[in-house]
Amino acid sequence: MSGAIGLVLIVNAESARELDDLITSLPVWSRMETEVTPLTTFEGRAESLRPRLEQLKAETRRAS
Repeated sequence: MSGAIGLVLIVNAESARELDDLITSLPVWSRMETEVTPLTTFEGRAESLRPRLEQLKAETRRAS
């Protein structure tokens, strides 16, 4: 891991869902390894990621 860049965030969030939304909205999220244990249900996590997935699909269609 020589030369690796680390990022540490301390966040005050009202809920685990809000924290999850914040982390997945970071511009570098798709390029970084994260060590986060989501405190949401599987369905809640899927619901949280669905808008981002749709956004990425739309960007892919526009780029094609």
